[in-house]
Amino acid sequence: MTPRLPVELYRHIIDHFNSDDRRTLQALSLTSTTWSIEAERVLYKHFDNYPSATTQQLFLQRVIACPRVGSLVETFKISMNYPIKPLESAALIALVSQALMNMPNLRSFAFRTTGGQPAARSILSACPFQLEEFNWGCHGDEKDLLAFLETQHSLRVVTIDSWDASRFGWDSVPLSVTPEIVSLSGRYGTIAAFLPGRRISQVDWVPDLDDPEPDGELLGSALRHLQTLSFGGYFMRPDLSSIAEYLADLRYLELRGIQADDLDCIPRIPRLETLKISMQWVQDIPIPVSNHKEVALKLFKQCSNLTKITIASKKHNHWSSDYKQWSRPSNNDPIPCTDIPFDSPTLRD
Repeated sequence: MTPRLPVELYRHIIDHFNSDDRRTLQALSLTSTTWSIEAERVLYKHFDNYPSATTQQLFLQRVIACPRVGSLVETFKISMNYPIKPLESAALIALVSQALMNMPNLRSFAFRTTGGQPAARSILSACPFQLEEFNWGCHGDEKDLLAFLETQHSLRVVTIDSWDASRFGWDSVPLSVTPEIVSLSGRYGTIAAFLPGRRISQVDWVPDLDDPEPDGELLGSALRHLQTLSFGGYFMRPDLSSIAEYLADLRYLELRGIQADDLDCIPRIPRLETLKISMQWVQDIPIPVSNHKEVALKLFKQCSNLTKITIASKKHNHWSSDYKQWSRPSNNDPIPCTDIPFDSPTLRD
């Protein structure tokens, strides 16, 4: 008689496999019914933007054909950041729309079409899930997007690439929409639409080419609640001086690029504990600071709560840089410095 494992052990064995090891999980799913159920539980839980139209289509077709598999999906991220013909794009959007109807337990969703063409009306109607995290990279579909957001009552992390308030009769999104947001990312239109009136603690503000100067009267009160701010991106951002006076409770600040009197504004942020100076998301634009150690020493003297300063030292591509990190010295001890390569998990702190 062939010995058999107790059924309850299959789950423990499968849980030792990384969800990125899709080849092994797919092989196990073809072994037996029990292995298939447990392997699919891990295999379909997270689908994180695999850059292959074929992989995306196969995943979506499986979810459409088998609602049981669709109920396993908790994270679904897809970006059409590869060459694709209009008809193929339309077909993939149609598959996404159908597949989402079979994902009642979806909690994190990120989507972008090629070039950011609007897609909210096509895929965000009558969705059966309540998201906690939402990342939308399409443009020009604010009205349909707002109708979707009105149905989402558990959202806490929201990224919307752009938002044009001129499409509505009000500057800000009603507070009844997504009232639980704690983290917001996007361009100025998104910040101006969602930040006012909400107690959002984390913002990633990525400027656009033609963004206006920040409206202090509109944003000032909400900015006082921020504890984490990342500021900058591809294009020149507003000077830090335009918002520094409102950052009364900020603890972590990332500046992508240094402009004008940015460093002189740092002491105006009274509770700042961690400062990170990154490079802009553009090739070959260095940090215009010649002696990083002197900058760190000066800021430690000026800012009593500042404990850590991280400054980009070498750029590798649009996104990756090496860093040097200084910690506040004790008494007259030398200032501690650490070299951090671009792929170090320390950079996430």
